Amino acid sequence: MGSTSGETFGAITDGLANTLMIGEYTTRTHETRATFWARSYTSYSMSSAAVGQPRMLLGDYDRCDAIGGTGGINPCKRAFGSQHIGSISFLRCDGSVRSVSTTIDTNTVFPGLCTIAGGEVVVDN
Repeated sequence: MGSTSGETFGAITDGLANTLMIGEYTTRTHETRATFWARSYTSYSMSSAAVGQPRMLLGDYDRCDAIGGTGGINPCKRAFGSQHIGSISFLRCDGSVRSVSTTIDTNTVFPGLCTIAGGEVVVDN
């Protein structure tokens, strides 16, 4: 079994405002594929950032699957998404809730927001 001890805020050296804690996920299609809060079964409880995978931010599971790409269907299973036009809401580690554009750079900026101590300089506005 893996560790369930979590991390302290002090371990977030990238900055609390520059680190995503929780993001929304809803999908227009395949609604049972959404990630669920406090559900510990496989990918249902954990979204993630896959480098260079903008399809993970679509808010449409079937469309994500149809686009295809590295990792097969797994990026779609662990996606973030909303039905807001052009953005997804995220809770940052500093307690603020801010939108992230669905056109954010998924090669460097979005993955940088998803790490706690990667040392990235993130500008997402």
